[in-house]
Amino acid sequence: TRLMRHLVETDLAPVTLVTGEPAAGKTSLLVHLRESAIHGREVAWLTVPPRIVEDTTFWEYLLVSMAGFEMRVDDLRAALLDSEPPGESWLATLANRLGRVHGHPIIVIDDLHEVESAEVLQAFERLLEMAPAGVSFVIATRRRPPWSLASWRLSGRMVEISSDDLRVTGDEARQLLAARGVELDDASVEV
Repeated sequence: TRLMRHLVETDLAPVTLVTGEPAAGKTSLLVHLRESAIHGREVAWLTVPPRIVEDTTFWEYLLVSMAGFEMRVDDLRAALLDSEPPGESWLATLANRLGRVHGHPIIVIDDLHEVESAEVLQAFERLLEMAPAGVSFVIATRRRPPWSLASWRLSGRMVEISSDDLRVTGDEARQLLAARGVELDDASVEV
């Protein structure tokens, strides 16, 4: 609830970066976000599969995840064969089409750490920079991508949620246990 309130209060920044070790709760937070469908916004979801070999595979999966947005992507998929990684024109076309999606779409990328290609990560950073107002990317990863994040932070275009933020507080643990009929002293709750 604490983190969802934080996300709602920021009305989802253009980029929300959720970082943390395995089992920190990154995906759980994203699932809760999708289920809440903030302000009725459409949500596309991509869980990056392990060990993507071809650079175009990430982009193909991303386009497939956006099928619910009812935007034309056949030409973009065909163009992937000619361009590895996608060029500036391809990224601009995708960004423009996202800007025309009704209801300000949210694109969730889970397990971005599975993308090992520097070229794909650079092109994805460029897409984030090009994304029009109203489009939000929520990205979960075990490690920060090699992007220039300082200007995004300073401009308020990015919200970061770390492992520390994901940790359950003592009060939250107490409430969770009490909801299940378990009463513990404060020291046991902290443990």
